Amino acid sequence: MIYGLKQFRPYVLGHLTVIRSDHAALPFLKRTKVPIGQQARWLDFMEQFSLKLEYRRGPRMRTHMPSQDDLVKTLGALPTVF
Repeated sequence: MIYGLKQFRPYVLGHLTVIRSDHAALPFLKRTKVPIGQQARWLDFMEQFSLKLEYRRGPRMRTHMPSQDDLVKTLGALPTVF
């Protein structure tokens, strides 16, 4: 997440950004009362962004990946132009 924030900083800075993850440690990181070491550096870096961290369990995070049958149906429905 830190790498992504560094890469997309110009686009994310100044906008409310919702980060949905199945990594339960991310919301815990924001609730840590006494961060130490690298956690403190990450939190210091994250403070400049307007972030909302949402935890979602793994199976709910899956995005729909089209199967081969879905692709064949879609391509078969396209008009052919010669």
